Amino acid sequence: MPIIDTAKWTPPPDNQGRRTYAGQRTSQEVFDDLEAHLRSIGYLPDEYFLFDCHNNWGNGRLFPENGWLSCQVDYGGSEGIYLDITLEYYEDKEHKSEHFATGKTLDESGSAMDRMHLTASAVIRAFHEDGLHARFFMVGGEPSPEGIIVSLNPEERRLAADALARLRDSLAPEDLDYTLASQLVKRIDDGGSNGGINAQSV
Repeated sequence: MPIIDTAKWTPPPDNQGRRTYAGQRTSQEVFDDLEAHLRSIGYLPDEYFLFDCHNNWGNGRLFPENGWLSCQVDYGGSEGIYLDITLEYYEDKEHKSEHFATGKTLDESGSAMDRMHLTASAVIRAFHEDGLHARFFMVGGEPSPEGIIVSLNPEERRLAADALARLRDSLAPEDLDYTLASQLVKRIDDGGSNGGINAQSV
C-alpha cells in the first residue's frame, strides 16, 4: 500500500479483512495528506507549499482514478527554487496534464537545490510504496559501496559536527574512532557549500 492513497476503501459487512473500493478521494484531501507527509519527514518547502485550486481541483473535484503526480524542480524567474507538481491522467484515452501544487524556497544554494529534489522524490514515492522516504546520493568522487553522501541543512550540519566533536574529545588520540570522528567533522565542515557529508561506514 502507498503512503498516500487516492482512493476510498470500506470493509464489506461480511468480511472485515477485505476492502471494497468506494470511489476516489477529493484532490484537496490528497493534497492535505501530501502536505502533512512532507512536514512529518522534514521535506516541506520552507517558503510555501500551495495547492492549485484555480484548475478546479480545489472545488471538490475527485483525484482521477488513473492519475499520477510528476515533479519538476528549477530556479524561478524571481528569487528562489520552485517545485512544480503536475497531475497527469487520461480522459477519453487522451493524456492530460494540469498543474496541481507549487512549493518554494528562497534559498538558492546548491544544498537548497539538492533538498528540493529530495522533496520531489518524496512526493513521487508517497504514492508508490510504504515506509518513510529516504534518499541518498553521491556528490563528487567515485561511488563507494561503503559510503554515502547524506544531504543536511545548516542546522543539521551544526548538530552533527558538535556531536562528533564531543565524541572525538572524549577519546584518546591513538583510538581509531578518534581519527574517524575527526575525519567526519572535517568532511561536514568541507561539505558546507553543498550540504553533504561523506558518511563512511565505521
